[in-house]
Amino acid sequence: MQSNHTRQVAAVAARVGLSCVLIQESWVNWPDPVYDKVGNILISRLAGADVRLVTARFGIGIKSSWEQALREIEESGGRPYAIPAGASDHPLGGLGFAGWAMITDPVYEGKSMAGLIDLISRRDIEPASTVLYAHLGGQPALNAYSALFS
Repeated sequence: MQSNHTRQVAAVAARVGLSCVLIQESWVNWPDPVYDKVGNILISRLAGADVRLVTARFGIGIKSSWEQALREIEESGGRPYAIPAGASDHPLGGLGFAGWAMITDPVYEGKSMAGLIDLISRRDIEPASTVLYAHLGGQPALNAYSALFS
């Protein structure tokens, strides 16, 4: 269920303005009550993905949950572009690992990034400037806000 690949697909889709439906299969039997609300799943939801959690056995083959999602998208007027699990049998599969944006927590990093963006938009920092934004890596704090994205 915690897939680095689907997280990257969600990020790339958000970056280029596409909707994203992710079928997250429960390949790992992990009893933690928040396992399906944190980590890659949370980040995919932050990127705007429609994350669908399904029970399935391990395997990268096309499953009924996948086919159902494709049908639903088509029936709603969409044109799905299917990428199988891990993109293992997709010719452009590796490209899903490109184009990652920085994600901040809503407290320290979020506020400092908003301040930096404000300084740039007001031109207090010149457009041609090189800026090094050093932060503490607040992304793990996002787990505390996972209920907002369930």
